[in-house]
Amino acid sequence: MILHRRAKLCECGICGLYVKPGRRFIRGHAMKGKNHKKETVQKMKEDRNKPEVRLANSKAQKIAQNRPEVREKTLRSLKTTNAKTEIKEKRSRSAKIAQNRPETKLKHTQNKLKTKVQRSQSAKIAMNRPEVKAKKAESIKIYWSKSESKIKASEIQKVAQNRPEVKAKSSLSAKIVCAKPEVKEKKSKSLKITNAKLEVREKRSRSQKIVQNKPEVREKRSKSLKIAMNKPETKIKKSVTQKKNWGDPEYKKNQLIAVGKGLGLRPNKPETILDKLLIELYPGEYKYTGDYSFLIGGKNPDFVNINGQKKCIELFGDYWHKGQNPEDRKKIFAEYGWDCLVIWEHELEDVEQVKLRIQSFHIGG
Repeated sequence: MILHRRAKLCECGICGLYVKPGRRFIRGHAMKGKNHKKETVQKMKEDRNKPEVRLANSKAQKIAQNRPEVREKTLRSLKTTNAKTEIKEKRSRSAKIAQNRPETKLKHTQNKLKTKVQRSQSAKIAMNRPEVKAKKAESIKIYWSKSESKIKASEIQKVAQNRPEVKAKSSLSAKIVCAKPEVKEKKSKSLKITNAKLEVREKRSRSQKIVQNKPEVREKRSKSLKIAMNKPETKIKKSVTQKKNWGDPEYKKNQLIAVGKGLGLRPNKPETILDKLLIELYPGEYKYTGDYSFLIGGKNPDFVNINGQKKCIELFGDYWHKGQNPEDRKKIFAEYGWDCLVIWEHELEDVEQVKLRIQSFHIGG
């Protein structure tokens, strides 16, 4: 059945079929407004449900809907309908109900996955083409050659890296990577090579000095040190460590020597007088060591023989050594095989007597 562009429906209002041009009814349907026989109605329904009739009706309907005046009328009616609030609300409700159905959600998810897979596959195929690769590489070079692109990328990266979740993730991944033996070994080798370079060490030293001399850095460090040192557990730990260290004779000796050098100790007036007497009697035999440059059993003698004799001389000040027994000092030095002569400050008033004592000590011991 070929339909004319001006085809229209049968005016009987029951069959729903199209009539030939110039006619109003299909043969036998011209009984508008009257009761049809049951057989007629049944025949009309059967005719309407025939495949060829349905196909013909569909084609005719498409032709009718594609007419400009029909399309314009349809659009106007749609706009009027869609502008109504109740229609919008009803449509929204029905859409929500439809979208919340399990089968709809499942179908939507499946379609999304299917679309993603299809896109991914097509993108891979496209990106692996030589001309696409060359074009992409060229565009990347042009983009990164611009200074504003680099600044923008740097800012974006800084913002991203300062996020708590990114920091936590980076820290965790760094720990996992750094815990690997091969990474540790490689890192250690590269650090040794880098640190062995003189220019790297100088550069690091300069940068550290600049940073450490900043007022805010010094203030921050001072505050953190005070907080750390005032903790009870820190105090206990420090006390135990100091006792242990000062119990070691070598550590004690090194510390006292360092303190003496730092203080820049020089002979006082009585020590200067005694030093002159020793130079006069035995030039080049005795050396001043009261600056902690030499220790015996943790004690610092004032003068030491430097020509092979284990002899030392102590000068006791009347004020500083008041109440001390010189024999105690002699015993300490004797434990290490040293002979000691103790001269009191007030004895220097009789220079001749002091000379005799020094000569007797030096010759006889």
